[in-house]
Amino acid sequence: MVKEPHLVILREPNSELIGYVRLEHETAEYKKTKLNGFFNDKNISLDTLIGICTDGEPTNPGPHGGIIRRFELLLKRPLHWFVCLLHFNELPFRHLFEALDKSTSTGPRSATGKLSRQIETCETLPVVDGFQKIELQNMPPAPEKKEFSTDSKYLYDMAHAISSGVVPVDLANIKPGKTVHSR
Repeated sequence: MVKEPHLVILREPNSELIGYVRLEHETAEYKKTKLNGFFNDKNISLDTLIGICTDGEPTNPGPHGGIIRRFELLLKRPLHWFVCLLHFNELPFRHLFEALDKSTSTGPRSATGKLSRQIETCETLPVVDGFQKIELQNMPPAPEKKEFSTDSKYLYDMAHAISSGVVPVDLANIKPGKTVHSR
């Protein structure tokens, strides 16, 4: 498997795929140059560009040198900054987990605390009979399989089990995998 970073270019509304740009570097200046080159090659005018949507990686929304700010300077006008709140919301939960886990991170794909180790093998533990359910008032209906990533579907199924008080055998036997920052 080879990591091959890309920038996907969509036009909204309706998420119309325009194309993508393969990246050899992930600096903000390089991304801006590659994107601007893509638009020039495709004869796409940026006169009607009103905003840029990105994830929260620092090279994208950085207020002084991120890709969005660089496009504002290039176009000589402000743009709407649409930054993924899922990434933004991940950070407080990650710090809470690290505090509860009392772990020391040895990189983005590892944690060393007791809780992390227990999560990695939780499928080997028995489900406690008669655990006290925590009812959710507005539990949304089950998602379509294509709507969520594997991790998101697993989280939904776990929340549903906690809310209903019933843990299906197939859910109890799922191996959640290593604890990583993105999870």
